[in-house]
Amino acid sequence: MSLALQKPRFLLVVESPAIAHYHSAALTASGFDVVVVADGESALAAFAHEAPVIMAVDPVLPGIEPSELIRTIRAENGTSGIPIFILPAVVAQLCETCMQAGGTRVLQREPHPSQVLADLSRTICRQPGSGAGVAWPTAEQWMPIALKHVTELRNAQHALMREPRDRPAWHALIRYAHALTEVFALAGEGALCQLSAAVELFLHDLTRMPEQLNASMLRTLGQTLDFFAAQLLHTSPGTLKPTAGSKVLVVEDDQGARQLISAALQMASLQPQLADTPSLAVKALAESKFDLIFLDIGLPEISGFDVCTKIRSTPGHDGVPILFLTGMTTIQNRAQSKLLGGNDFIGKPFNVLELGIKALLWVSKGRLAELAA
Repeated sequence: MSLALQKPRFLLVVESPAIAHYHSAALTASGFDVVVVADGESALAAFAHEAPVIMAVDPVLPGIEPSELIRTIRAENGTSGIPIFILPAVVAQLCETCMQAGGTRVLQREPHPSQVLADLSRTICRQPGSGAGVAWPTAEQWMPIALKHVTELRNAQHALMREPRDRPAWHALIRYAHALTEVFALAGEGALCQLSAAVELFLHDLTRMPEQLNASMLRTLGQTLDFFAAQLLHTSPGTLKPTAGSKVLVVEDDQGARQLISAALQMASLQPQLADTPSLAVKALAESKFDLIFLDIGLPEISGFDVCTKIRSTPGHDGVPILFLTGMTTIQNRAQSKLLGGNDFIGKPFNVLELGIKALLWVSKGRLAELAA
């Protein structure tokens, strides 16, 4: 066969088998000879041996950093013209670092990411034809892989509970969270993808200050992993609809705390409404229906516990999730919050990203409870 008829070689560097499979299938259908590796060291070996004309690199990998991988490749003579695409990631800084090292373009997360990658690659390499569509992954294909990533996350969390400063455990957490986010994105599970992305961002932020990890954060992470597992084992795909725009009532008398909570909710694409007194909260409840309520225990006029009782007797809000905010997460407060109809609590001072995860988690639970009612 002449050199002109040989297929252009594509080096795909992705750890997740699900993402690698569908990207590879789309690229193969578009006329590429695809070589798949799962880590930076293997990518360097494959690059030297396979001589690819185009690459795509996941910005979250085991082993050497993806940015170092790209920098090493760019240091070789004759590599400046090789396109190196950076696959999507929640943490924009990781993509930016790869671009600074010599990446060509950061791909944005699209509804059909594998086909987008294939179409763009075919255009750059001037491959003939319009490309072939790739079958969307079925639930039987992607759900077991997602559940595997949840189990890996749980194991890495347990390792951190034993040794909070274990760097490999932190790195593993981020890799598994990233893989889970991308699998949910590939499957079109928008709500689960949003929640997983919030976890991924939260874990990445914590790696810079692991000493901030506390019991509340571990509990929130554990609750979220339990939720993912329950959805993957017992709920039909597509059941959970997107949570963006859900309305959240925040009842908090401290202005600084209100602003912080409001910022956290907006970061999670939720719509906050603020009330600094119980009377304003009751008025808001009479005028609108909410998907979630954050309720401070130490309020003026009456306590948050009494407000909770009023909420539960308000038409349309008897089942809305209520999360108590408190600086005293005592056993007594926890027990009383449960008895009076509260669903969960978060202690002060709270982490903004943790609060966003907690909000998304309980909005999702509330949506599912309504469907089951």
